[in-house]
Amino acid sequence: YNEAVEILNKRNFILITGAPGIGKSTLADMLTFQLLAKDFELIYVRDVDEAEEAYDEDKERVFLFDDFLGTITLDLTSSRNLDASISYFIQRVKNDNKKRLILTCRTTILNQAIEKSEKLNNTKLDIAKHEVKIEDYSNLDKARILYNHLYFSNLTEELKSVIFENQFYWKIIKHRNYNPRLIEFFTLL
Repeated sequence: YNEAVEILNKRNFILITGAPGIGKSTLADMLTFQLLAKDFELIYVRDVDEAEEAYDEDKERVFLFDDFLGTITLDLTSSRNLDASISYFIQRVKNDNKKRLILTCRTTILNQAIEKSEKLNNTKLDIAKHEVKIEDYSNLDKARILYNHLYFSNLTEELKSVIFENQFYWKIIKHRNYNPRLIEFFTLL
């Protein structure tokens, strides 16, 4: 989180990448909440045209563009010149201290986009890139995620107690396939 705040404050934009379910959107939300507390106005966008329409030189605004290249596969073709439009918008925000841009994208999709688009490659997205990796989570972080999902779940007390029997939670926390989205899935049953 602190590294992401530093990047966003230094560059006015951040690109948060990582595997599905790792916490990209959660980190983006946390950064957004911090800016809302500083009286920035949130502009949640689904495409660059929406961001351009909402751009106001005089207002402090944070643009949140979750999964900006698509959620399943690369989506450069859905809009003509998306790569040029996003590159231009990033440059615009970088030069405006009243604006912040938070982009999220799956690492694999970003790599495809940079490979296919010279304009995106030339944007130098990597200068403001922050990759969220499961290796970055400590056991304490993983335990907190597990605990919060259990606490706010609709699971019965009996089912919750199974996780605490014989410290079974350690098997979950230390599992090689640990993923916050999986924790969420299993606690929503």
